[in-house]
Amino acid sequence: KVYDATTTAQASFASFEGNVAGDLLDTTFTAHYNSKDVVSASTITINVVLTGDDAGNYAYQDTYVENGTITKKDITFTAEAKEQIYGDSAKELTYLASGFAGGETVNNFTLSITRASGNDVGTYAINVTAQNANYNVTAISANYVIVVREIGVTFASASSKVYDGTTDVT
Repeated sequence: KVYDATTTAQASFASFEGNVAGDLLDTTFTAHYNSKDVVSASTITINVVLTGDDAGNYAYQDTYVENGTITKKDITFTAEAKEQIYGDSAKELTYLASGFAGGETVNNFTLSITRASGNDVGTYAINVTAQNANYNVTAISANYVIVVREIGVTFASASSKVYDGTTDVT
């Protein structure tokens, strides 16, 4: 199965062997991995209960152990693009994540989000990294853009003058 943060396993009943034709028999069973984690899950224990009108006439094995594996679940972390005006405070780096299993959150990951250094006008990469042994992580980068700051220019005074052949303002 694909990782789902549980030990629950899927098993299906095939048939009875050696029973008397026409007897009413059925089974209920539970199946669980020895671990919920991809790295350590290796066996499935199946517990069987024989039911039906004729169940009391039979002896049977009630526990089976089979090989089983759990594969990694896909998850995506996407850095969110940011824009800052030159000279303003830096924006908080954020990301979106989708694909968590069984109520897990970012707290179940080793996670970092960083941006390339620089404070001048330009484009800087935002990178997100996340690690958890139960997931195949796809990390999508974004851009942090610092745009020019617009400024106004005011003059303390401007005057007019009589033509004197220069461009000096007095």
